[in-house]
Formats: sequence, C-alpha cells, structure tokens
Amino acid sequence: MKKLIRPICTIAALCLSTSIMALSAGKLEVLSGINQPFHGKVTLYNVGFLDKDTIKVHLADQSQFDLLNTERKHLLTELKFNPVLNGEQSFIDIKGRQPVKESYIDFIIEIKWPQGHIIRPYTALLPIPETH
Repeated sequence: MKKLIRPICTIAALCLSTSIMALSAGKLEVLSGINQPFHGKVTLYNVGFLDKDTIKVHLADQSQFDLLNTERKHLLTELKFNPVLNGEQSFIDIKGRQPVKESYIDFIIEIKWPQGHIIRPYTALLPIPETH
C-alpha cells in the first residue's frame, strides 16, 4: 500500500501544478524601427502541452480598446499574430505589412486557449533604424 501512495501523490501533484500554472504573456521585444513594417515578439510562459491549434491570438476588439482608453488605429488591424511554441522558448511572432510612421504604437492582444484567455496591452517603442 505504501508503495502506491508515493506515485499517486506525485501524479496528483503534477496534475495540480499544471492546472495552477496558467499560460501567461510576458514582455514585448520590438524587432523593427520607425518607417519599417512592425515586427515584434511577445514571450509566452507556462505553455505546457498546448499546441498551435489550441492557442488563438488576435488583436483585441474595439470594446477592449475603449475600456483602456486606447485608440485602435487601422494600422493595427493588419498585424498578424503567430504563436511559435517551443517549450520554454515559446513566443508570439507579430508582423505588420505597412511601415509604422510613429515612434510608438499601442495595441492590445487577446490570447485564447481551452482553459482561459488573456487580454494584454502593449506599447511598442520604435527606434530610428540605423543607416550605414
């Protein structure tokens, strides 16, 4: 009986810990500059066993922008959000097609998966690209 208790407790603890550790979105890394199409990455944590088909990422709807008193510019509607899942190296790759003329853009993303969702605002500060 004692031999069964330890494995059962271990399995129960693992199940409990994975359900407590929810997916979360980290910082934004900006990879583009002013007058370039936007490119950035948002780090994902606690991805667990989720896959690309179960995580959906998109620009939040107008009501979320209104709640946060943020303008939902047309440029933002062209952003593409691609989850790249690779264990602890997981991230959301964000790309735009049009050059960004401002020095910063504010946007809000929504991440959905079967066990929950996140709505997270970001401000991307765009550096002036180096010229050689």
